[in-house]
Amino acid sequence: MGYAYSIHGLRVHVDSLWPELTAWKRHSDSGEPDVRVRLKTQLRQLNALSRLSWRHRAEFDAPREFDSVDEHGMKPRAYIECAEAEAGEYFRASFTYGRSTGIFIIGPGGADIWVSWEAAGERESLVRRGIATLLQGCVWGILLRIRGIVWLHGNAISIGGKSIILLGHSGAGKSTLSAAFAMSNATILADDKAVIVRNGAELAIKPGGSHLRLCPDSLAALQWPTDSLACEGSKSGKRRVTLADSHRAEPPKENDAQLNAIYILEPREQALRSVEIEPLAPVVGLWELLNYHCGLLAAPIDHIAREYMQLSDIAGTVPIRRLRRPDDTRWLPHTVSAIIGDLRTDAVSQ
Repeated sequence: MGYAYSIHGLRVHVDSLWPELTAWKRHSDSGEPDVRVRLKTQLRQLNALSRLSWRHRAEFDAPREFDSVDEHGMKPRAYIECAEAEAGEYFRASFTYGRSTGIFIIGPGGADIWVSWEAAGERESLVRRGIATLLQGCVWGILLRIRGIVWLHGNAISIGGKSIILLGHSGAGKSTLSAAFAMSNATILADDKAVIVRNGAELAIKPGGSHLRLCPDSLAALQWPTDSLACEGSKSGKRRVTLADSHRAEPPKENDAQLNAIYILEPREQALRSVEIEPLAPVVGLWELLNYHCGLLAAPIDHIAREYMQLSDIAGTVPIRRLRRPDDTRWLPHTVSAIIGDLRTDAVSQ
């Protein structure tokens, strides 16, 4: 018994139904899964995995649901370790929040994820949201990289037959601008993780779910119709907005979408009074891609070299632009129009 999902071109089998897994799309495919997720890991199995010689501990950001201190004044902690075994290399991602814990163990080749968690008292719903956020976010990103799949920290959008990626650091406004595109009948291809693959002579985006994480201010500025979204609350104030049922956004895509351009979102500027788009040379574009490529995992040198070649291929194939815009949500429609206009130029329309 289990539940099938599809995300970034991978078939995922989960052993139990969690409503919190809102970023993954339910799927009817009964074929052999690419990844098996065990949310009900047996204690015997977990103990066997825990006895591996774990090493190379590295800290990483805890999910936003845990962005405050607990009742003892302790901040959440999250870290990753790796271990060698006869079957191959394992990775373990763990987080603690007071007396609540969550552990994810990723098997060799990224084919399995074992999950163990323990909630203290009334925090069970909070911890479940945190488990789901980590599984769909950081842990999934690690798994993609283990499988040799290139992804960038950004959002992917399809509009007017063309597909783009918006790159930017946390707080740059990627999700807000993506929502503005959705209000203009665009399709959201991916939020936070833009997976890129080469299909013959072209580069393409693997669809990763038609949802966004938006803060209340963004929802209010966009005047998003509340009857067309489904939200999941978080302590950070952001909400997960599912766009599949929106009457304004196009339906989510099932197939790969050709990648036409990448836009780097610079910090918004209060003094700016126009939207500016600057083409970047391939070598500068490569440097930008390296800034938005997942660097959490300490990969072997041959793995890093292969990723560098993949990013070089992207920078040499796809136009990369730097985008500057005013720090005012009233400029969102102008920003959307500027990007659509840029996509019509000869340099991008090929």
